[in-house]
Amino acid sequence: MRILHVISSLAPRYGGPPQVCLELCQELAQRGERVAIYTTNMDGPGTLDVPLDEPVWANGVEIRYFPVRAPRRYAWSLPLGRALRRTIPEQDVVHIHSLYFFPSTVAAHHCRRAGVPYLVRPHGTLDPYHFRHHRPHFLIAPIDPYVLNHDK
Repeated sequence: MRILHVISSLAPRYGGPPQVCLELCQELAQRGERVAIYTTNMDGPGTLDVPLDEPVWANGVEIRYFPVRAPRRYAWSLPLGRALRRTIPEQDVVHIHSLYFFPSTVAAHHCRRAGVPYLVRPHGTLDPYHFRHHRPHFLIAPIDPYVLNHDK
């Protein structure tokens, strides 16, 4: 099975979500699945010193980093968006980590367009910063009927 994970950053400074993503992917790879992670090189106010848009292998997991641009707090990366558009149709399933970031939004969009099933793991969603800045979305966000009625 081809599984793509999408997360805004794998920088250790962001704590649990990057660690969970890496460990989950490594376990899946160990079980024989083809696993990749697409992410940005965001690391707080700086960037990770990693190759961009080239595969980096970690315990059987392909990781691809893409350059982050302003507005950084949304992990904006047009190269990542283009790569997701090309790659998602080839996947069996996509696992999206977190909400309210560019990578999450664009990955869900391309999954819907390509008919690829996806799941969203909203860890970090109740972070006080995100809750303060996105509170209206928590209260009035409509439920996407496509997600609820998707048979794939």
